[in-house]
Amino acid sequence: MRGVTHLIAGLLLAVLFIPYAPNQLLGVFIILLGALIPDIDERSSILGRKIPFISFFTRHRTFFHSLFFAILCMIVLNVFLPRMYVWLFLAGYMSHLFLDAMTPMGVRPFWPSQVRIRGFIRTGGILEKMLFILFTALFLWLLLF
Repeated sequence: MRGVTHLIAGLLLAVLFIPYAPNQLLGVFIILLGALIPDIDERSSILGRKIPFISFFTRHRTFFHSLFFAILCMIVLNVFLPRMYVWLFLAGYMSHLFLDAMTPMGVRPFWPSQVRIRGFIRTGGILEKMLFILFTALFLWLLLF
């Protein structure tokens, strides 16, 4: 999926979960960080453009798209942030993995295992664009009503 689809999915989750966060702005930031960070190893991604050297150390959709990385992030965040923010990060992160699992390339959630979960929605294709429109409509509906 494209970065904008991951962002709108994160915003949709934010509308649902932010009422439970002590600091709502920080909560939105953390959900969006979780939704974007798996692509940090892709040089053309939103975060990959900011930190391009990471792509030299790992292949895309390996370590950063794994549950191992999610658990590592949760442990580190738990040291610095209240637990609610750790769960918000995980919600954003898992939304990213869920969406990428719908693509033909899929994800390997138990990396380095070769077990791959994949679907049929092509990145940038009509079905992804329809998902983006659906997520945007749901986000606006929840935000306004």
